[in-house]
Order: sequence, then C-alpha cells, then structure tokens
Amino acid sequence: GYVDAGVATSSVGFNTGQGILGVRYDISNNVPVNIKSIEIRVGNNAASPGNVIKGVLLNSSGTIVDSSLAHTITTADLGQTLSLPLLNGNVNYANQTVFAGIRQTANATLGYYPVGLQEKLNPITDRNMSSGINGGTITYQNTLPPFMIMLTTEVRPLLIFSDAAQQECAGSPVSFDVFPTTFQDYLIYSGTTLLQSNTTGNFIVNPTTTTTYDILAKNGSCFAPTATVTVQVVNEFNVAINEEICAGDSYNFNGQSLTTAGQYIDTVQSLGGCDSIITLDLSVLQPSSAIINESICEGDVYTLNGMDYSASGTYTDVISNSVGCDSTVTLNLSVLLADLVVTHTGATLTASTTTAGASYQWVDCLNNNAPIAGETSQSFTPTVNMGIVGEYAVEVTASNCIKLSNCSTVDFTGLDNTGLYNLTVYPNPTTSVLRIDSGLSDIGYYSIFNMEGKLITTVQANITNQSVISVEDLEAGTYLLEVGNKQVSTRTIFTKQ
Repeated sequence: GYVDAGVATSSVGFNTGQGILGVRYDISNNVPVNIKSIEIRVGNNAASPGNVIKGVLLNSSGTIVDSSLAHTITTADLGQTLSLPLLNGNVNYANQTVFAGIRQTANATLGYYPVGLQEKLNPITDRNMSSGINGGTITYQNTLPPFMIMLTTEVRPLLIFSDAAQQECAGSPVSFDVFPTTFQDYLIYSGTTLLQSNTTGNFIVNPTTTTTYDILAKNGSCFAPTATVTVQVVNEFNVAINEEICAGDSYNFNGQSLTTAGQYIDTVQSLGGCDSIITLDLSVLQPSSAIINESICEGDVYTLNGMDYSASGTYTDVISNSVGCDSTVTLNLSVLLADLVVTHTGATLTASTTTAGASYQWVDCLNNNAPIAGETSQSFTPTVNMGIVGEYAVEVTASNCIKLSNCSTVDFTGLDNTGLYNLTVYPNPTTSVLRIDSGLSDIGYYSIFNMEGKLITTVQANITNQSVISVEDLEAGTYLLEVGNKQVSTRTIFTKQ
C-alpha cells in the first residue's frame, strides 16, 4: 500500500516498491472509443532508473483488461513523457469507467514509482487510486495531488453499408446506412456542400457523375472520424473494338461465333446496368508460307523451330508468323560433300560429288595424309615410283566444308594402264635373262623397279613382243617389270635368283 516516503518533489514512494498506481477516467458518451496507450510524465527521481514498469488498464472492478510490454526506466526517461502502447487497443470503452495505471514490481526495500505528481494542485477525491500488483481492490489515494498519468483514445471509425454497385448508371439511387446508430446527428457532404442530415444515419443520393461523399457522425461537438465513399457513375457509352483472328479461328462476340471479316454491332449492359453500344471491326488474317534453302557441312546440324536436321532432304514445319497465324515453312537442306565417292579404274582414282564448286587435293595415306604436290584434279593416277602398292585419298573443299575420302589402294602388280594386255615373262624365277611375251606388237622401252617403287633401270629400245632381256646384274630379289610404248604399258612381277 501507499505510504508517504518523504519525497515530495518528484515521485510517489511505496514501502515495497510494487503495486499499481492509477487515475480514474469516466467515458460518458455513446461514441465508440478505443484506448490505445498509457502515457506518464516521468518524475526526476534518480532512484527510478532500473525500475521495470508496465502500462495497465483496469475496469471499474479493478480487473486488468489490457497492458503494455514491460519497460525499464532509463536516465533519459527522467522528466519526459513516456508512451506505453497497449497490446489490445481495439476494445470499445464507451460509457465505461476505467483506471489508467502503472504497474511496478519490487526491486528495493523502499521503491519509488517513476510517475510525477502535479504537486501545486489540490488533491482530487476518488481520482487517484492504488491496487495490488495483480489488480483487485481499488484504494483511492485522496491525499495526493493528481498523478501525471494519461491515456490516448481513438474514436472508432464509422461503418458504411451501401447498395451501390461497383459502377452505377447516371441518376440511379444509392443508399447508405451508417453504423453505429448511437450518435446524435449524421451528415453527408459532397465537397463542402451539405446534402442531407438526420438522426438515423440513413441516406439516399442520386449521383449523375462519379461523386465522393464524406459522411460524419457526432454527439454534440464530438465527431467520429469522417468516412469517405466514392460512387463510380457510368453513362451510356460507345465502344469500338478492333480484333484480328486467323483464318479458321472464330471470335466470340456476345455469344456470336464470328469467322468472317466485317463490322458487327451489339448493345450490352455495363457492370452498373447501363446500356453500351459495342462496334466490332473484325479482320481475318491468312496463313503464310516460306521456303528456306540451306546447306551445311557433313556432321553439322540445321535447327528449325527446335528441331535438328543433319541429312539432305525437304522438311516442313508449321510455326506462328508475325501476326500469330500458322506459317508453313519448307526447308530444302543440302549436306555438302555427303555423296563424295572415289572410283578406281586401273591405276586411276576419280572423285565424284554433286556439290558444285568443289576443289580437290590428293594425299598419300601411307605418309600421314601428306598432300601430293600438283595433284589437285578430280582424277589422280599414281606412278609406280610412288610405290608398287600405294594408298591414296582425296580432300575435297566446297563452301568452307572439307571432307577426306576413304583411302584407296593402287597395286601395280600385274596392272596395265589399259586393262587389255597380259604380260608374261619366263623363266620366272630366273638367274640371268627374261623372255618377254607382252601382247604388244612393238615395245619402245622397258623399266625395272624394286618393290619400293624405286627405278632400277630404263632401256629405250625397239624390240618385238617376244624378246629377251638380261637381268644378270640385278641382285637377288623380287622386281616389277614394265614394258610399253608411247600409247600403252603393262607390268608384271619377277624374281631374280
């Protein structure tokens, strides 16, 4: 309970430093009121910092009905107004008696409440109160000047119920019902013009344009917060619509399924029930087509509308064109050098491809595909001195594409450049001489090569198709004999013992 602690200049003292001190407030009108916070003027008592307090709200029976969060007094709070927001500030306390107070727990043998006293004023009977720390019995402190404890209130906003649609036709009646109905007077304004006033809170207006209304309610000079309502007014109006559809599609126009270009007119009601004339200009867009001619290198792909193509051929796809309608795309795709082949006739190799503008370079497969100097024609005839048995390929270039053919083998053993003559030599093997039977009517030369294609000897001579040549000076081994004239030549293998 309260005792005079002998501190008469700043704060109220308690013998235990705990309990509730408060001030009675009588809310005596019908205006809905919310109590939002407790405010105190903190006294300049140096013993107050460190004390923990809460703002509390008690009803007339001393029951705590609302409170703030705990607050620890600091030195900076001394002499200042401290606001303690209530946790539930949305309760209506119209026509009720409440106590706005400060609750403090004990922290010293002799504690002081931080709230200041208006000491120059006389005590007010049954206004200052105290109670236990958990509320309960109210004890009025009639010997003290008024505590500097206040509360912050808020008049609850008005509720407006209306039959107004989202949009109203010009001149249509709109009603407003204002709640609560406990105010003495109700007023409705448009701008600064008072339209109606009554004691019931029921209004009917007939706006011809979009209008904002301010609705007020009061008891004497006490006003509730102004409620503002805007009524959207829609006049009869004309709407022009331009639409496009693709051929084969339809457009739904107020229940009609339209497929033909033209102008269509219909009358509909707006959201507010007002007539509206809608004019539709409908265009029908036609599908389109396109042809794409493309070429790629073998191994590459061409992508069309998300699909990859790697083989020559004609492909079609349907995509949306610039106006959103179907467009048929035809792709003519060529894979360059895909049909490259090398044919072998006698000792001659010939490359062929349908790719235009191709260039050729023959290479030696047995020499790491080294280019053969000067061999850039479509056909290539290796010579025997390139090797009795050789392997050759062609590298073809066209439109930045390069392709290397498979290797082809050229074997000079028994090969003649016409395919018409068979060369026979005997005895084979031999130790000194060879007798020649060539099938040629005259022989202008004969040449002997080792099996690596190296020329051993060439003899220019006019000899008959049946002749004898000396090989006595050759080392033992296998050799290639070539005989011929200016038109043809033929070859065979023999062995020297």
